[in-house]
Formats: sequence, C-alpha cells, structure tokens
Amino acid sequence: VWLGIMIMYSMIHVGWPFREAQYFAISSLSTGGHWAIPMDSPDWFYAVTGFFAATGVPIMAIAMASAATLLIDKGSIQATEETISKDVTADELTMLRRFNLENGDGQIDRAEFIILCMVRMGTDPNLIDFISARFKQLDKDNGGTLSMREITGGIATASLGGSSSSLQNGKSQVDGQEAV
Repeated sequence: VWLGIMIMYSMIHVGWPFREAQYFAISSLSTGGHWAIPMDSPDWFYAVTGFFAATGVPIMAIAMASAATLLIDKGSIQATEETISKDVTADELTMLRRFNLENGDGQIDRAEFIILCMVRMGTDPNLIDFISARFKQLDKDNGGTLSMREITGGIATASLGGSSSSLQNGKSQVDGQEAV
C-alpha cells in the first residue's frame, strides 16, 4: 500500500512514468533513496520524500523479515525427536572417536551424548573441535575436569562463592581458597 502511494505520488507530482516512479519508490523505501529527486523540485518535495523514506524503510524491513520467515525451515519438535532417537551411524561413531568421546570401552556419558545430539541437530563439528580444544587449554592439571578456578581464570563472582564485600575489596574465594 505504502509503495503504491509513493508510486502514484511520483507519477502525479513529478510526472515520472510508471517505471521510473516504481524504481524511485522501491529504492526510497528499501534503502533511503538511490534515485535522485529532480534538482528543480520544490523543498516540500524533499520533505515528502524524506517522510516516505523515514517511514518506508522500517516498513520495508518488516515486510522483508516477514517474507524471510516463510523461507526458513524451523523444523518441528517431532523431527528433532526422530533424529535424536535414531541409532548411531558408523560415521557418527567415527566422529565420537575424533572428539575423544568414545574411547573403545563402549560407553559414553550424558555430556557426551548431548554433544552427539547437538551434532546430529546441525551444530558444526568444527565448533565441537574448538570447544574441546578450549577445554584442554583450560584444564591446566590435565585431570579431565575443570575447577572453578580454571573456568574463571582465578576470579570468582558472588554466585561462585565469593561474597560481594570480598569482591569489592579485591578478594575472591575460589575452590575454598582466598585470592588477592
């Protein structure tokens, strides 16, 4: 509707043919204007065009976003459940071994299963590699688990055991030890 109003306005007040009025309206509404207003136009025409662009660009953005949502496959919870419920494939077993989630003992724990499901649902395996490498980097003692000190870089927050007064004084309590 807004596009049609702007086209009609451009045809009547500027005298442009339909094709030029349409291009002017679309460019003004989608980008704020790429089609030049005639140099001899009165000042009010610039103001009207500015109004069309100022209101039309957000309207066009909403319209484009609405159209885009029609093209996005949101999937369904049923399809997700079906994917997760399928038996693990040979390729997935290879991937589990690549991520050191299955070491040949025939067992994976809950966290490892969650990672498997994430990959099945489309998480990029390179992201899993990055997360795994980051875990190894944080695991200073190579114990296979991360302490609160390791994941916070030695600084705790009030929710991790430090009191707000000790944090304000520059002290924090991590893993039962005070750090200054």
